[in-house]
Amino acid sequence: MHPQTFKKCIVSRFFPFAFSHCVPLFPEKEKDIVRQCLVAALDGSFFPDWEFQTLFGIDRKTLAEIVDSWPHIDDTEENIFLAVNNSLANLVGYPHGSAEEWKKYISATPDEVRNILEYWKSGYDTLAEL
Repeated sequence: MHPQTFKKCIVSRFFPFAFSHCVPLFPEKEKDIVRQCLVAALDGSFFPDWEFQTLFGIDRKTLAEIVDSWPHIDDTEENIFLAVNNSLANLVGYPHGSAEEWKKYISATPDEVRNILEYWKSGYDTLAEL
């Protein structure tokens, strides 16, 4: 994922018709990887139920509602921000030890997901500088 691939404008991170703040637009491939990560966090065995709320700031039911709403989301809503940010961050940072299961859910490598996460976070860093 190359930074020149993205445009910065006053739009939603994922969808150009949901106005929010200055953030990048993800190409379709990256949007699909984010969706895959949401589904993996929800349906996979990466995160134990007893710890899910603590790790994500939302419960599995809320994450399921967001996955069901995909791609019609507003990434300025707190629960959607938490779902996307924490799915990406925990999949690459939490010691789940599920490398084989990863391949069942996510077509990207952990490094590619980490790059998407960093670019995701850069939209909020850029906003803070305005």
